[in-house]
Formats: sequence, structure tokens, C-alpha cells
Amino acid sequence: MSYSHTLENFYTHKGNEVAFLAAKKIVELPGEVFNPFYVYGAEGLGKTHLLNAIDNELNKKSATLFLSVKEFEKRIDENASFDSPLIVDDIHTIRDDYRSRLLDVVEQAVADNVQVCFSANVAPQDISDFSPTLCSLIESGLICDLQPALQKDRVELIKKKAEDAGIILPDDLVETLAQVGSGSLTTIVNMINRLITFSSLGNLPSDIDTIKSMLEEFYPKKKVCPIPSVLGMLKSDDIWELVSTASGDLRGEYEKKIYAWELKGFNVSLLKDQKSRDETQLKQAYEDFVGRVRKLIELQRIFHDDLHEGDRLEVMRIESLLFDPRKVGEIERLLASSDKDDRNAKTYRKFSEFLFGACNREAWNTYHDEVLENLGTHNPCFVFGAKGTGKTFFLEAICDDLLSREKAVAFCNLANRDATLNVDDMERNDVLVLDDFHSIVEEESRMNNIMAVVEMCMQSNKQVFIGSVPWEEDLPDRIKSIMDKGLRLELGKPSSDVVVEYLHKHLPNEAAEIIERGLPEFVSFYDIDYYIQSSDQPEHSVVPLGLPGEDSPVGKEEPVVEVEAVSVDGVGVQLVLARGSVNIEDESKYVMPEGSAELIEEKF
Repeated sequence: MSYSHTLENFYTHKGNEVAFLAAKKIVELPGEVFNPFYVYGAEGLGKTHLLNAIDNELNKKSATLFLSVKEFEKRIDENASFDSPLIVDDIHTIRDDYRSRLLDVVEQAVADNVQVCFSANVAPQDISDFSPTLCSLIESGLICDLQPALQKDRVELIKKKAEDAGIILPDDLVETLAQVGSGSLTTIVNMINRLITFSSLGNLPSDIDTIKSMLEEFYPKKKVCPIPSVLGMLKSDDIWELVSTASGDLRGEYEKKIYAWELKGFNVSLLKDQKSRDETQLKQAYEDFVGRVRKLIELQRIFHDDLHEGDRLEVMRIESLLFDPRKVGEIERLLASSDKDDRNAKTYRKFSEFLFGACNREAWNTYHDEVLENLGTHNPCFVFGAKGTGKTFFLEAICDDLLSREKAVAFCNLANRDATLNVDDMERNDVLVLDDFHSIVEEESRMNNIMAVVEMCMQSNKQVFIGSVPWEEDLPDRIKSIMDKGLRLELGKPSSDVVVEYLHKHLPNEAAEIIERGLPEFVSFYDIDYYIQSSDQPEHSVVPLGLPGEDSPVGKEEPVVEVEAVSVDGVGVQLVLARGSVNIEDESKYVMPEGSAELIEEKF
């Protein structure tokens, strides 16, 4: 553990605010709320710092156990008791032999109101051999997902650290270092510490390129993904258009748009330079700016997909430009000059993991016996299925199967509105696989672009697989024309044989008893998951984090409220708290946070 890690020096931002507030509440009421506490996220986001901070605070009250996984396993072997607050870092590395015994430890600790805190790199349900019972027990406390800091937050941190050390860094260098950190606060702090060391020796150069070279070791050594995708931040359509408000204040709206783009980390000098122009020119300037941003996003995707393992300084140059709309041409030239064109190999799910039954057996047989044996003949091959019937899984398994047969496959999920596809992409591929094809009708220009690629593949006898929900509305003639030519595979709602196998797979110990009680009819695998989760859930109550919008009923017995997931200021967390009802006596301890239900990402 580290005594230098405290709650006071933990850098907070939107991506870790909930975890930080929960940690403060745990220190105040150990064992009473958020027990177990489970925090997960990528390397360098502050998981270990947060656990150390909790440990340091709890140690002021009583002894704690801050253990590595190996130390934890050793204590289990020794049948040691865990009657002090237990904190284990990197619990995802625990060996398989100890995972069932982990359940016993956590159950006993929760029963005895002994605080338990874990960190990991993934959510508990994504750790192999973590039983549903163990996951459910962890969910009965609090699970927090640490997200990377946004560009503006990283810039703020770098400036603060540099100022504290008496170092003045140029703004463009600060922007570059913030992009290199790609959300890892550890990387950012280590880079600043390196600069502090050189500064203390009187050897800090003034040349920016030299400073970048001096920090080269902090850059990723293989696949460079320096910038977290901005696509998730740009979901609202209004950011892309400049329109007058009800009061007709176009110039005021222009100023707001500048501020919005600046918050997202983009260089907005092109917009600022035009602020004095008339309204027609403002609209033209804004249209030109968003056009450049769209191009930047595409260049970010290209840079993300390619492996740049050559000249590190050249890579650093590209990274530093990817949020500057003025530099589109320069980035294109730099990328074009790169001789690296190795693509990141995506890992797909396999047919060996797919559950076959009456609902999908015919689709598999048709694919295996007809389509696979005559690729390019039955074209396109449609895979129809309602949401949650395994359509995406089936398409991914097709990709995996074809790759194992040495076919070059291009896979594109069209549910992502920013996913692009062009004819050039198919020159080096044998097969095209499109998921959520039904979404392309929302935008005519995008539909025409995708259809041009599909038609080119069909003319070249390159096999096309198209996944979609069943369409009931009238279809554009262009789509109708290929549907009339193609082959249809149908995936139905989960059949009883698949349901039984699914339950045995996910609940090996409880499946027989659940099946004996009788099962309802399920429309999708989502329904089965919900049924599993709700069949044996403890009662829950809600505890405050001190966020805005929380109400405080005081001095009365509150009914139990079950909260499976909430979204707090855009930060998705699972909030499932202590069992049983809670007698609310102190309004500072127990409140119900407002929040919308967290959307479940489609995995089927």
C-alpha cells in the first residue's frame, strides 16, 4: 500500500466522481453502506490510488487488511479469519481454485458488516468463473466503472501539476501531453514527474520537439490509440448545425457552439477568427468547421486501426494534430506517407460457443450446407432476427468461421451511425458482413453509400451477409431489389431446448431447481438474463453519494427500493445496496438519488 495516496490528492473528474464520493461514504460508514465496494477500469485510471486512500483513512480508526491477490490466496490457504476491513487490488487475477472460496469470504464479511473493497480491470460478470451468485453478491454493494478523463480535464491536471512544480509549459505542449495520456492519469503524472526531474537539474529544454522526444518512453509501444473516441461525446445532432434560436440570436448560438467544441478538446481558432463576420458568413464558417471535424473523426479511426510502430516522433506528431481541424491536410499527408498498413485483428465469438436449438438450427444448416459451400452464389445472405435472438453472435461466428478458412472478412456494425464503408475497403476482402442493416434507412446519403458497396460485392461475387431485424414497413426500392435476390436465414425467439441449455450454462447449480418450477416463454436472451437476475435477488435500499438532485426523507421507516442501475451526470454505475429495510434517522446518511435506468448494450 502507499501512504501518499489520499482522498485529498485523488484527482476527481466526471469519469470517477461517483467512485470518489462512494469512497468518502465508505470511510464514514465502513461496513454499513456500499459493501462490497468494487471499482474497475483500465490501467492508470486511479483504482489503486482510491483503494489506498480508503485504507489510509480506515487505518486511522482500526487495523485493515490491504492485500495483493497472492497474499489473499495465502491467507485463504491458512484458513485465516477476515474480521478487519479487507481490501484486495486486482482481484481479477485470482486463480480459478480460489474463486469459489472468494464467495465464502465475501458472504461472511458482509454478514458481519466487515467492509470489503476490490479493484479489477473488468466488471465482475466479465471475469471467467465468477459465479452468478458471487456476481450478485458483489452487485448487492456498489460497482463503479472508472472512465478516462476528458481532454479538458487532462489539460487541467497537467497545468496544475506543472504550476505546483514551478514549471511553465506551452499550451500546445500541454495539449499534446494530454492526448498522449489518453485518459491514464498515471501516465500523465509520470510524464510531469520526468519534467520536474529535468527542471530540478537545470536541464529542461525549451524546444517542444526535444521535450516530446524526452518523454518518448511514455508512449504506447505497439498499437497507438492516443485519443479516446470522441464519437460518444458527439451523439446530439444539434452540435453539428448552427441555427437561430427562438429569439433569432444566431451570433449568440455561434458563441455557444465555440464553447461546446472547446470543451470537447478541439482547436476552435477557425471559428473564433470568424466571429466578427455577418450571419451568412458565420453559417458558412461553421459548416466548414464541422466538415473538418467529421474528417478528423475519420482520420482518428484510421489512426486507431493502423499499427504505427515505426518512427515514434512521427507518431507523436500525428497524435498532437488529431483534435485540430486546421491540420486535416497535414494529417492526411502524414498517414499517407506511413508504410504501416497492418490492421488490428478483431476477436469474434465462435460457433463452438453458440447455443443451437429449434430456434436457430435451420439457419445454421443452411449457412453450413448451402452458403458456405458456394460463397458468392447465394447473395446476399440475410440473417433476420428480433433484438436479443442471437443475430449479432451468429454474424460474429460467421466471421470467425470464415477467417479460420483463410477468407478476408470485413465486418461493420451499422448501428454505429459513424461507421463508414466504401468500395476501396472491399478490394482486399473476400466477404462483407453487415450487422443492423435496418438502421441505414434513417439517412438516405448513408444508405446509398452502403448500398453501392453491397452491389459492388454482389457484382464481383463477393459474399455478403446482412443482419437485420425483420422489416415490416415499406422498403426503398434499392433495398427491395437485393432482398428479392438473396437468401433468408431466420433466428427465432429462444426455444425451450436453448433456454434449458442457457440456464445450465449460467446457473449450473440452480438450473435444475429453476426448470422444475416451470419456465415462462422468453422472447429474447435479454428476457432470460432478466429472469435469472430477478429470480433470487436480495432486497435493496439506497444510500446517498452527495450528488446534486438527491432528496432527503427523514425520520421514518422507508420501503425497500430496488435500484439496478442509475446514470449520474452521464456516468453509468450499478447501485445495489444493503439488504433489508433501512430506518432513516440521519438525512446525511441515506437519500434516494435521481437517475435514469442505464441502457443495456446489445450483446446478442
